[in-house]
Amino acid sequence: MDKLYVTLKPGMLYLLPTTTDTYQLDTVSYTGENEMVLFVNRPGDVPKRICRMVNPGMTTLSFQVSEKVSFSFKGKGSCYLTFTNLGDLSHGITTSYMCDKVKVNEVEDVKKIAQVIKKENIVYL
Repeated sequence: MDKLYVTLKPGMLYLLPTTTDTYQLDTVSYTGENEMVLFVNRPGDVPKRICRMVNPGMTTLSFQVSEKVSFSFKGKGSCYLTFTNLGDLSHGITTSYMCDKVKVNEVEDVKKIAQVIKKENIVYL
């Protein structure tokens, strides 16, 4: 199974690369000060909190996604996500991705971020 490693910084938005495969968010790690909150952002919906950590560390999840969604977090430091691609079981290639920074005032204001992405035709591979 393919693994997908994502690094999020404050003010970044990570969009899953495909709408055809199913992904599972396996682990969330946080290195920073104070607490952090991880959000999943579905098109046309308000952001949903899926993980909250009050201290740096790591937690395991089993959060499956089969639609085009994005992830963002609020906190100081970095948030690392590990996904397993459940839709492509033919080979076990490991790939790393770094997020593109999206300039926004508030991480939770995902509707504005989505509009920026749509207007600028940003393509995520």
